Amino acid sequence: MNLFIDPDMPPPRLRQSIYDGDLVVFTKLHSVRKFVDYTREQLSDLFKPYEPEHAHEHIDKVEMAKLLGSWKPRFIRSSSCQLHASIPNGSWQSRFSVDFRTVDVADLDAGRAAPLVDDDCTGTAIRDFRRVADGAPFDEERCFGAPPPGATLVFAPPITEALHVS
Repeated sequence: MNLFIDPDMPPPRLRQSIYDGDLVVFTKLHSVRKFVDYTREQLSDLFKPYEPEHAHEHIDKVEMAKLLGSWKPRFIRSSSCQLHASIPNGSWQSRFSVDFRTVDVADLDAGRAAPLVDDDCTGTAIRDFRRVADGAPFDEERCFGAPPPGATLVFAPPITEALHVS
């Protein structure tokens, strides 16, 4: 495994490095700062009048689950092919983690991806993704053929339906 910090390499090479298991760290991405600011604003609105880091002190667990259950699915979901980890939280404040995934169409078409080492899936989550430019779904031909009978084609977490508040 290699470690790249703020690498200067073309996007296809960068993605291949990630797929190969290299660790890539970006320390100065304006777009990530904007995303963090946006997410912080979303959470501040969600937990008003409380600060997000202290909302757990004022909102019971069931209500918190309802709030987060309706908010979190609005963000993009994907496979477990990449490293997921967290550091212990000893601050006694709530900490929020927002995962997001992207799909590069050229990589998808060429079959380039991270190896499946921790997953027993039998299908694909590609139907969950949307094109950023217009929100359109992926073409069916990119979804690896016909799904098996009774397959769930687009993931909709049951908790979202159960906790829907009118």
